[in-house]
Amino acid sequence: MTTRELALELIEHADDAPEQIDLDRAAEIISHLDPAAGLPSDLTPESFMDAWNAIVQEGAYEDNWS
Repeated sequence: MTTRELALELIEHADDAPEQIDLDRAAEIISHLDPAAGLPSDLTPESFMDAWNAIVQEGAYEDNWS
């Protein structure tokens, strides 16, 4: 799983409409994830924030958002 795939999965299963996030929010989200779940090896708050915000800007989640 890539960082982008992780961000997309979390966005698609969120209860609230997705919004762009800042670095602090990215770090908070990552802190709630289980490392044993096979997280991306290059996952950092910066890479997660960049992936998340790109997905939100592109609207790439809209077809599958719950």
